[in-house]
Amino acid sequence: MSDFGDNIISITDEDGNDFDLLVLDEAIYQDVRYLALSECLSPEEEENLDIIILKVIEDEATGEEILSTLDNDQELEAVYQIFEDQMFADDEIVGDEDEE
Repeated sequence: MSDFGDNIISITDEDGNDFDLLVLDEAIYQDVRYLALSECLSPEEEENLDIIILKVIEDEATGEEILSTLDNDQELEAVYQIFEDQMFADDEIVGDEDEE
């Protein structure tokens, strides 16, 4: 197990570079699954956290799930809004529990 927990995925980009990414959240938009990811950073580096949103698609040749960039700005904005809503929904639940 890594220091970051079980939500780590390793990917290889088009140039053959390997990256470990932390899965922050997932969402469904128009029956497609999307992942919000970030680089695996130390707690000191998390202040400059960049979020990467990728969609999960099936490779037609192999049937394996692969990650892909989003096709257009409208899709990106809609998925980003879903992740933002989910993030703030979690904050509201915590706030409600504190009031009890």
